[in-house]
Amino acid sequence: MRCNLIFILFLLPTYFLCQNSETIKIIDRTSNEEVLYSKISNTDSGRKINDLNVDDVIYKKVQGVYYKRTIPNNIVDVTWFGQNSDAIQKAVDFVSIDLGPWKRAKYSIYLPEGTYIIDKPIKITNVEGMHLYGGGIGTLLEIKQNTNISSILELNGTAYGVYENFYFGGASGSSCDSFVNMYWGDKKSSVQKDGNPRRSSTQNSFTNIRNISGKFKNAVRMDGHNQNDMSMWYNCSFNGEWNPSETTYFQSAFYMGDGSAGNNLIHNFQNSYIVGVKSAFIFAGVGGSITGGGASNIDTYIVRDNPNETLLVSAVRLEGTSRIYRNDGYLNGIHDYPDNVTLQNIWYSASGSPHKYFNSAEDGILIFHGGGTLNLLGSTFTNFPPGKIIRFKLSGAMNDRFHNAMNIIGCNIPEKFDNLFIVDKWAHASVNVMGSNETTAQGLQMGNHVHQWSKDFNYKSATISGQ
Repeated sequence: MRCNLIFILFLLPTYFLCQNSETIKIIDRTSNEEVLYSKISNTDSGRKINDLNVDDVIYKKVQGVYYKRTIPNNIVDVTWFGQNSDAIQKAVDFVSIDLGPWKRAKYSIYLPEGTYIIDKPIKITNVEGMHLYGGGIGTLLEIKQNTNISSILELNGTAYGVYENFYFGGASGSSCDSFVNMYWGDKKSSVQKDGNPRRSSTQNSFTNIRNISGKFKNAVRMDGHNQNDMSMWYNCSFNGEWNPSETTYFQSAFYMGDGSAGNNLIHNFQNSYIVGVKSAFIFAGVGGSITGGGASNIDTYIVRDNPNETLLVSAVRLEGTSRIYRNDGYLNGIHDYPDNVTLQNIWYSASGSPHKYFNSAEDGILIFHGGGTLNLLGSTFTNFPPGKIIRFKLSGAMNDRFHNAMNIIGCNIPEKFDNLFIVDKWAHASVNVMGSNETTAQGLQMGNHVHQWSKDFNYKSATISGQ
């Protein structure tokens, strides 16, 4: 096919038009690569094409004809648009195809290595199948200097998405409420108004996402109103600089739910290591699982607010952590939703932090369970500060509807303790210890540590007074 070379002097770059004008080749201003564009009609995947669509990146208009950029392997490179939040937003908006009630991502979005300056949230709304991925540690989404924003990624009514291989950060003087904020709709009503997302946020996965700097309140916030469930987090870690005088920033790595029994179901975490926040995980009316990884320089590893669903924590390493587990709001939640929690194969050391305030809880209560069943299996607790009295506390609802239990099986606590277990005297509860080496036959008086004690131990709070 014979092609004519046409120089458009005022509209660089150079266009190479084939004789039938079906294709043009253009030298990209950013990459200096030769890019192929193909002629299109007035629609593209249901999107009407007009002069408003001509962005000189994906769509061009030459001699009255519309052309669309060829997208190899269905991967959109954000740097085609630039390296800031507007560029990422343009890529997100382009890949989302309208299906009627919601949208579907037709292409993947790639963030090559480099720093992307963020000055406003990137909104991914009412879309299924979004795939946003970076080049690893070399890809940084950094909040602009002296800029405060609500979030970097705002996911509203987003489902089955995959987000992976990039980092968050913040330049000096910057901050955010959260790096990732995920919710559905207006955060108030389960029936959404016209114009709001028509689908829930569900089954989104996040892999190899971390922060290397930046001030945040809750690194990841998953709202508790409406349906926002079954997210999956793999090798995602967040680091902060919390201390007891800090009341605004670095409050949690993951905050899920709002404390009510909403349709939030379960969230799952694998190999997440959290450093320097007040609470690593806040499950507020939400369940899920945490497997592998661990934490250091943490006031409380897990906070439960108004129990709902089940929670499994397995194979985590905690050091320099003041408290493992605390149950808040239980006197309300337990009336309708008894909590069921299993902590297994936990390795805990109160030491390991250079900061004195990360050595054990001030009141000595290492685990406080509000009600329902707590199973503590195959775990080791060691290296407590000298003279510190460590306790496990069990409470419960003030009614006869639930029997609350703490089951300690196969655990190793190689220290001496007084009053290791505390049970509220009004709670219908029991502590059951089996095959563990921390128990004696003295009930609450657990002072004389006995190794290799062969008898199982059980007592009920109804026989105890004064605690």
